[in-house]
Amino acid sequence: MFKNLFLKFRDQGIQKELLRYFFVCIFSFSADFATLVTLEAKFGVHYLWAAFYGLLVGNVCNYLLSIKFVFSHRKVKETHKELGVYIIVGLCSLPVHQFILWFCTDKLEIFYQVSKLIAAGSSFLAIFFLRKTLLFWKTQHTESHS
Repeated sequence: MFKNLFLKFRDQGIQKELLRYFFVCIFSFSADFATLVTLEAKFGVHYLWAAFYGLLVGNVCNYLLSIKFVFSHRKVKETHKELGVYIIVGLCSLPVHQFILWFCTDKLEIFYQVSKLIAAGSSFLAIFFLRKTLLFWKTQHTESHS
């Protein structure tokens, strides 16, 4: 069902990519959030470390879903290099993400799970456009590898 929804709009512009990216982020955020909660609640990992590991899991999920359903053009031919840049871009938001998570949880005394939602939402657009520009923007000198 979702596969057909994503593929239907695959080649119809950046607005459609942004919409598909939003849905992909919902799925990858679920993996991120589940990792955070599981590590914190079941294994006693401090919530900031659990959030870090969750962010890594979410980034890998986001990458796999994005190359399948979101971005129709790929600049980088080698998947391992593309994944590396993709994760680095996601991790560039880590300091801001962790600060927001810490500030909301420790200073504003918001439950860490709600703080996670605030932190994740704060970087959504910036990460999309950075990834799009670095890895998936079609130029005259590149060709599609999908």
